[in-house]
Amino acid sequence: GCVKQYGPDLPRRMADFVESLGRTEVTDFFINVNTQRTNYRSDVWESWWDGYDPEGGDDQPFFEGIDPKRAFERGWARDAMSLHLEGYDYGQHLIANARRHGLAPWISLRMNDSHKPNSPKHPYHSTFWKEHPEWRLQDKALDYAMPEVRDHYMALVQEVCQRYDMDGLELDFMRFPTYFRPGQEHRGKQLITAFVRQTRKLTRQAAARRGHEVKLAVRVPSRPWIA
Repeated sequence: GCVKQYGPDLPRRMADFVESLGRTEVTDFFINVNTQRTNYRSDVWESWWDGYDPEGGDDQPFFEGIDPKRAFERGWARDAMSLHLEGYDYGQHLIANARRHGLAPWISLRMNDSHKPNSPKHPYHSTFWKEHPEWRLQDKALDYAMPEVRDHYMALVQEVCQRYDMDGLELDFMRFPTYFRPGQEHRGKQLITAFVRQTRKLTRQAAARRGHEVKLAVRVPSRPWIA
């Protein structure tokens, strides 16, 4: 449910994409709203276009970490900003269109996105990630043993539960799937369990406010020993 289309008339093309799914047997539509940044104007996280200068050209510092062979990545910040300036919230726009076409809308959160781990200047990376190298794991994802990291992600969970009229919330623990240092996994499972329990309280509170069920799903490995 992460729509990646670039160029003019993005809101209409997003709506057309959802309409096309409504003509299929799809029942639920999952809308990803974050990497290390959000694709809407967040109050608790940096948004995708923070630091981007629309008048700055392709050689501005914001794009420094982008591989010239992947120049299309510059379009993400441009389109996210454009959508915002046109008055659209990415998640709300897709939720409204999902409901219009009979799809159950979910918000999906990537719980530890670590794209481009060896390109620290890439705009994928948040200031939070850049300023705390001591909290990074071997693959450069963040260490959930740190209370600050869990608080950072819980702030996003709280915001989307308040912000979006969703039928469900998915915690995507598979993209990417590392959360603790080697040897700390058993201690870590207690922390993750507490995190999910707190999230469930928030989805129940959201359900009470909205007047309909707000489900909770987690994306995890298919085998407990792998998890």
